[in-house]
Amino acid sequence: MSPTKTALVILADGVEEMEAVIPADILRRGGVEVTYAGLDGAGKVTCSKKTVITPDSALNDVKSKTFDVVVLPGGSKSSVSLAAVGLE
Repeated sequence: MSPTKTALVILADGVEEMEAVIPADILRRGGVEVTYAGLDGAGKVTCSKKTVITPDSALNDVKSKTFDVVVLPGGSKSSVSLAAVGLE
């Protein structure tokens, strides 16, 4: 049996709801373990249309882990936040 694939979805305030939720849904349907991580901690993230998503953890808490794929959902405000951080 092969190991479970993993994905990280990084969330920041202003994220476009559909870009955060739909890829995670598709990945989960394919058997991928998805983790939502908040760019600014594990607190609630308010999306572009005011939907609220609670991340599984803070990005800082999962930075040392290895993921098979990282999803950076868009949104005008969240894209600026993601670009400013300089993710490595």
